[in-house]
Amino acid sequence: MELRRYWGIFRKWFWLMALGIILSGGTSYAVSKSLTPIYAATVTLQVNQVQNPGTAGYNDLLLSERLTKTYSELIRKRPVIEAAIQQLELNETYETLVSQVSVNSVRDTQLIQVTVKHPQPQRAADIANKIAEVFIAEIAETQGGQVSSAREGLRQQLATVTNQIRNTAGDIERLRAGSDPRTSEVRVAEEARLQSTLSQYQLIYSQLVKSEQDLAMAEARSGGGVRIADPAVAPLEPTQPKVWLNTLLAGIVGLLVATGVAFLIEYLDDTVKTSEDLEQATSLPTLGTARVFPVERDGKGHNPSLIAANPRLHFGEAYRTLRTNLQFATLNHKCEAVLVTSAGPGEGKSFTISNLAVVFAQAGKRVLIADSDIRRPTLHKYFNVSNEIGLTNLLLADDQSRVNPFVQRTGYSGLRLLASGPLPPNPTELLSSPQMARAVAALKDEADIVLFDSPPVLAVSDAAILSALVDGVILVAGAGQSRVKAIAQAKEAISLPGVVVLGTVLNRVKAGGDGYYYYNYHYGQHKAGDGAKELDRVG
Repeated sequence: MELRRYWGIFRKWFWLMALGIILSGGTSYAVSKSLTPIYAATVTLQVNQVQNPGTAGYNDLLLSERLTKTYSELIRKRPVIEAAIQQLELNETYETLVSQVSVNSVRDTQLIQVTVKHPQPQRAADIANKIAEVFIAEIAETQGGQVSSAREGLRQQLATVTNQIRNTAGDIERLRAGSDPRTSEVRVAEEARLQSTLSQYQLIYSQLVKSEQDLAMAEARSGGGVRIADPAVAPLEPTQPKVWLNTLLAGIVGLLVATGVAFLIEYLDDTVKTSEDLEQATSLPTLGTARVFPVERDGKGHNPSLIAANPRLHFGEAYRTLRTNLQFATLNHKCEAVLVTSAGPGEGKSFTISNLAVVFAQAGKRVLIADSDIRRPTLHKYFNVSNEIGLTNLLLADDQSRVNPFVQRTGYSGLRLLASGPLPPNPTELLSSPQMARAVAALKDEADIVLFDSPPVLAVSDAAILSALVDGVILVAGAGQSRVKAIAQAKEAISLPGVVVLGTVLNRVKAGGDGYYYYNYHYGQHKAGDGAKELDRVG
């Protein structure tokens, strides 16, 4: 049942959902098409730092990955961006260009992707490549300067150690030549000390030479630590705006918003829409459901014809079903007089009772329909009879048992109408008088079933008064019109001691709505009679 309810909501608000999709999607498409296309060019850099040439160990990879993250931050710094601006002679500031540059280090790799977005595809590629070149040159210059400074220091140390070795070797040569006046024992000890010192200087010299060689290799590698792995090329398609993607997403958002609005309206709408809603509000069985019917009117635009009057129209099946259910509901007790009312005005009770009277007459019953709504009478319009004489005349007569002078024929076999008659100034007092009780009894003697049309329950007290005079009451509710609280209050108002509320009728159910079953069996194509007629919708 919940699925049927949701499907009914979807069908009811399909136009709103479609409108949400069209408005949001169309607006997004128009805005996206009006935006300037933005192209993205990407250059890929590779960071490769190896401590020992020819081999790449775990420490080298770890160092490269750490440098990758560091370089990703340095690329967007002011020195690199401003150098690229200067070399390309761009008319842009650092703040403007850096907002167009994005840097991404590829996870678990030594790769850095530098992406530049620009309205001109070739300019985007040129800027990306220039930024990469400037950064590589800056890294090489920084590393090369550090190595050169270290080598210069080593060279000075080598020159000092070389002089020390030369001087120490000369001292040893002079000591061995015997020119030293000291004793032989002293000369031997001095030579041993000088030899030890010379060995230390030679060891220092060899270490400095090795350090210089390492720095030379480092200087040779300083320019190859970062290289362009994949240069940027001018893109063929813009990356922004993504017109169709934006349109699709906007359409989905519009659909969700419209759906939310529809369900919110349904949640806030406390009117009865289905027979289940009506039964839950009144705890009464639903005797019938009738949809909004196409009804013929005459050329003057009034006096709508009755659906049930033409057996060739399948729409009348709703009232035949109502007649059958009403007969089942009254099997256990005699029901000669039935009051048809509603909670509020305009819910179709008069149209319902008129069609119900017709189908009872078609079943061979002697039917008398009485317009006891002596405030705003309607039945005489449906049956095209005069309202100059009727119920009020009967109530003012000396003998209420003589009803025939006040009853009119309707043009339907077996069906007669007691119109309301002239409108009195005191309708409540008139309906609650003993004359009304005698009139009801007299009308029951004149027909197999008497149907009374009354004012709405919540508007005046007439319906409550009349309900005590009849054998049963039917409450009519308009689908999407009658509020749950009002229906419940109306049911309580007429549920007086001794009053039998037979059930409810859900009127004006939209085609395909819940609570209405289609009658697909057509008795034939309906043809209008002579004279100009127009199509209206009532019920």
